[in-house]
Amino acid sequence: MYLSKNGIFTDALLIHSFVEALICTHHNCGGLIMSEKKIGEVMKFFSKPSVAAVKITEGELAVGDSIKFSGHTTDFTDVIESMEVDNKSVPKAVAGDFIGVKVSDRVRPGDEVFKVIPD
Repeated sequence: MYLSKNGIFTDALLIHSFVEALICTHHNCGGLIMSEKKIGEVMKFFSKPSVAAVKITEGELAVGDSIKFSGHTTDFTDVIESMEVDNKSVPKAVAGDFIGVKVSDRVRPGDEVFKVIPD
């Protein structure tokens, strides 16, 4: 359960619980399960304007795709609103590309990047 220190659910915790239930890949929970496919790795993080430099190691990504960042202290999912290759906006990226993508939270070099795929 996700409770705040005073025993009351907070909005952020409720949202986190809901998102976990939607993209759960750890249990056979019978809900709306989505799979994840490793697509790359974080190379660098720029705190202003909160951009991750990601090396695409396999597959492809497109604007509108959902991606999950996972590491020792990183675990969140974002939707790609825009991405750049060599400071130019692109609609998609393929294996071998280094992309810049805005993120909602801090990521760290070495964090894994997964494409979230609806089943």
